[in-house]
Amino acid sequence: MRWWRGNYTERGAAMVEMALALPLFLLALSLLVETAIALYRISALEEALGITARDATIGVTDPGFNRVDTIKRRLQTRSQRLSINLDPSEISVCPGTNSTCSPENAGDPGGFVTLTARIPLTTLTLRSFNYRSSVTARNERF
Repeated sequence: MRWWRGNYTERGAAMVEMALALPLFLLALSLLVETAIALYRISALEEALGITARDATIGVTDPGFNRVDTIKRRLQTRSQRLSINLDPSEISVCPGTNSTCSPENAGDPGGFVTLTARIPLTTLTLRSFNYRSSVTARNERF
């Protein structure tokens, strides 16, 4: 087929449209995936904290460890099962309802214990944000 001068066709228009639309589509897709990963990490941390808080309230200790170390070890184990690596320095176990304390202890029977953990969340721009979550529970009479 011969094209004469002056006749304009739309050959290549789809390629130009794709070149303009593809980066925006890929950006939206990567933001969607990044948001899903961040929400999964937040949900997994909340689940691990909740389960560990239930264990902490009954006063269980692993052999050779005190109660605070047992709670931290169990929180790390549960979070690793959910594909989250918690740094031990990002976990605190405090008596009462405050989330910061020194020295750490798990409270008395009938009192409260607060577990706090923090995980980093990175964005597409490689900026890092910290998500911090706390769970407070009442200790059983052990």
